[in-house]
Amino acid sequence: MKLIITESQLKKILSQEIETINEDMIRLRTLTTKSIWNITKKYENMTVGDILDIHPSTIYWAYCKVQWANFTPDILEILAKKFPFFFRPIDKPGTDPEQFEDFVERKGGKNYMNKSLPELKQMVRVKRMNGEKPDLELMAVIKNKEMDRKNINLQAVKSKSFLQRKNQGK
Repeated sequence: MKLIITESQLKKILSQEIETINEDMIRLRTLTTKSIWNITKKYENMTVGDILDIHPSTIYWAYCKVQWANFTPDILEILAKKFPFFFRPIDKPGTDPEQFEDFVERKGGKNYMNKSLPELKQMVRVKRMNGEKPDLELMAVIKNKEMDRKNINLQAVKSKSFLQRKNQGK
Protein backbone atom coordinates (compact mmCIF):
# COMPACT_ATOMS: atom_id res chain seq x y z
CA MET A 1 0.00 0.00 0.00
CA LYS A 2 1.34 3.37 -1.04
CA LEU A 3 0.61 6.56 0.75
CA ILE A 4 0.56 9.66 -1.39
CA ILE A 5 0.85 13.04 0.29
CA THR A 6 1.44 16.49 -1.03
CA GLU A 7 4.50 18.59 -0.31
CA SER A 8 2.53 20.92 1.98
CA GLN A 9 1.21 17.96 3.98
CA LEU A 10 4.77 16.65 4.32
CA LYS A 11 5.98 20.07 5.56
CA LYS A 12 3.15 20.16 8.08
CA ILE A 13 4.00 16.70 9.40
CA LEU A 14 7.70 17.56 9.63
CA SER A 15 7.04 20.88 11.38
CA GLN A 16 4.84 19.15 13.98
CA GLU A 17 7.56 16.56 14.50
CA ILE A 18 10.24 19.23 14.90
CA GLU A 19 8.14 21.06 17.51
CA THR A 20 7.84 17.82 19.46
CA ILE A 21 11.58 17.24 19.21
CA ASN A 22 12.35 20.82 20.28
CA GLU A 23 10.13 20.54 23.35
CA ASP A 24 11.91 17.39 24.50
CA MET A 25 15.38 18.44 23.42
CA ILE A 26 17.86 20.18 25.69
CA ARG A 27 20.62 22.09 24.02
CA LEU A 28 23.80 21.38 25.92
CA ARG A 29 26.19 24.32 25.99
CA THR A 30 29.84 23.59 26.72
CA LEU A 31 31.52 26.66 28.13
CA THR A 32 35.22 27.45 27.86
CA THR A 33 37.29 29.97 29.80
CA LYS A 34 36.63 32.53 27.05
CA SER A 35 32.87 31.94 26.92
CA ILE A 36 30.63 34.83 27.91
CA TRP A 37 28.61 34.19 31.07
CA ASN A 38 24.90 34.79 30.50
CA ILE A 39 23.47 32.38 33.05
CA THR A 40 22.95 34.84 35.91
CA LYS A 41 22.70 38.62 36.00
CA LYS A 42 25.44 39.05 38.60
CA TYR A 43 28.35 38.22 36.31
CA GLU A 44 26.60 38.88 33.03
CA ASN A 45 28.93 39.57 30.07
CA MET A 46 32.04 38.44 31.97
CA THR A 47 34.08 35.49 30.77
CA VAL A 48 33.97 32.17 32.56
CA GLY A 49 37.73 32.45 33.20
CA ASP A 50 37.28 35.79 34.97
CA ILE A 51 34.50 34.38 37.13
CA LEU A 52 36.62 31.33 37.89
CA ASP A 53 39.31 33.68 39.25
CA ILE A 54 36.90 35.89 41.20
CA HIS A 55 34.25 33.49 42.49
CA PRO A 56 34.76 29.82 41.48
CA SER A 57 31.79 28.62 43.51
CA THR A 58 29.51 30.35 40.96
CA ILE A 59 30.93 28.10 38.24
CA TYR A 60 30.54 25.11 40.55
CA TRP A 61 26.93 26.13 41.22
CA ALA A 62 26.21 26.30 37.47
CA TYR A 63 27.83 22.92 36.90
CA CYS A 64 25.70 21.31 39.60
CA LYS A 65 22.38 23.08 39.11
CA VAL A 66 22.08 24.22 35.48
CA GLN A 67 21.06 21.29 33.33
CA TRP A 68 22.30 22.58 29.98
CA ALA A 69 25.60 24.08 31.19
CA ASN A 70 28.69 21.97 30.79
CA PHE A 71 32.35 22.96 30.94
CA THR A 72 35.50 21.96 29.12
CA PRO A 73 37.78 19.40 30.80
CA ASP A 74 40.29 22.07 31.86
CA ILE A 75 37.60 23.96 33.80
CA LEU A 76 36.33 20.72 35.34
CA GLU A 77 39.89 19.97 36.43
CA ILE A 78 40.15 23.40 38.09
CA LEU A 79 36.83 22.80 39.87
CA ALA A 80 38.07 19.41 41.06
CA LYS A 81 41.17 21.09 42.54
CA LYS A 82 39.28 23.97 44.15
CA PHE A 83 36.55 21.74 45.61
CA PRO A 84 38.40 18.45 46.21
CA PHE A 85 36.05 17.02 48.82
CA PHE A 86 32.82 17.92 47.03
CA PHE A 87 33.34 17.74 43.26
CA ARG A 88 31.98 14.71 41.44
CA PRO A 89 31.53 14.52 37.65
CA ILE A 90 27.94 14.82 36.43
CA ASP A 91 26.53 13.23 33.29
CA LYS A 92 25.25 16.14 31.24
CA PRO A 93 22.58 17.14 30.43
CA GLY A 94 21.68 16.66 34.03
CA THR A 95 21.98 18.15 37.48
CA ASP A 96 23.16 17.15 40.92
CA PRO A 97 21.86 19.81 43.32
CA GLU A 98 22.68 17.64 46.34
CA GLN A 99 26.37 17.91 45.48
CA PHE A 100 26.29 21.71 45.70
CA GLU A 101 24.11 21.66 48.81
CA ASP A 102 26.67 19.36 50.49
CA PHE A 103 29.35 21.89 49.61
CA VAL A 104 27.36 24.76 51.09
CA GLU A 105 26.52 22.83 54.27
CA ARG A 106 30.06 21.60 54.85
CA LYS A 107 31.57 24.99 54.07
CA GLY A 108 29.22 26.50 56.60
CA GLY A 109 29.96 23.45 58.72
CA LYS A 110 33.29 24.96 59.72
CA ASN A 111 31.07 26.51 62.36
CA TYR A 112 33.39 29.37 63.14
CA MET A 113 30.49 31.09 64.85
CA ASN A 114 30.17 28.20 67.33
CA LYS A 115 33.83 28.41 68.41
CA SER A 116 35.22 30.70 71.04
CA LEU A 117 37.58 33.55 70.26
CA PRO A 118 40.65 31.78 71.74
CA GLU A 119 39.89 28.67 69.65
CA LEU A 120 39.65 30.77 66.50
CA LYS A 121 42.92 32.56 67.26
CA GLN A 122 44.56 29.17 67.83
CA MET A 123 43.33 28.04 64.40
CA VAL A 124 44.97 31.10 62.83
CA ARG A 125 48.26 30.40 64.65
CA VAL A 126 48.25 26.77 63.51
CA LYS A 127 47.55 27.74 59.91
CA ARG A 128 50.37 30.29 59.94
CA MET A 129 52.78 27.77 61.49
CA ASN A 130 51.91 25.34 58.68
CA GLY A 131 52.64 28.03 56.09
CA GLU A 132 48.98 28.49 55.11
CA LYS A 133 47.11 31.74 54.95
CA PRO A 134 44.02 31.88 57.16
CA ASP A 135 40.91 32.28 55.05
CA LEU A 136 39.06 35.58 54.98
CA GLU A 137 35.93 34.10 56.52
CA LEU A 138 37.88 33.03 59.62
CA MET A 139 39.49 36.45 59.97
CA ALA A 140 36.12 38.19 59.60
CA VAL A 141 34.57 36.01 62.32
CA ILE A 142 37.48 36.78 64.67
CA LYS A 143 37.10 40.50 64.01
CA ASN A 144 33.34 40.34 64.66
CA LYS A 145 33.82 38.37 67.89
CA GLU A 146 36.43 40.86 69.11
CA MET A 147 34.06 43.74 68.36
CA ASP A 148 31.24 41.94 70.17
CA ARG A 149 33.47 41.38 73.20
CA LYS A 150 34.42 45.08 73.29
CA ASN A 151 30.79 46.12 72.97
CA ILE A 152 29.77 43.82 75.82
CA ASN A 153 32.52 45.26 78.04
CA LEU A 154 31.41 48.80 77.22
CA GLN A 155 27.79 48.02 77.93
CA ALA A 156 28.47 46.38 81.31
CA VAL A 157 27.47 48.39 84.37
CA LYS A 158 30.61 49.86 85.89
CA SER A 159 31.04 50.00 89.65
CA LYS A 160 31.94 53.23 91.45
CA SER A 161 35.37 51.90 92.42
CA PHE A 162 36.06 50.82 88.80
CA LEU A 163 35.23 54.29 87.53
CA GLN A 164 37.41 55.92 90.23
CA ARG A 165 40.40 53.72 89.29
CA LYS A 166 39.77 54.46 85.59
CA ASN A 167 39.70 58.19 86.36
CA GLN A 168 43.03 57.93 88.21
CA GLY A 169 44.65 56.16 85.23
CA LYS A 170 44.92 52.71 86.79
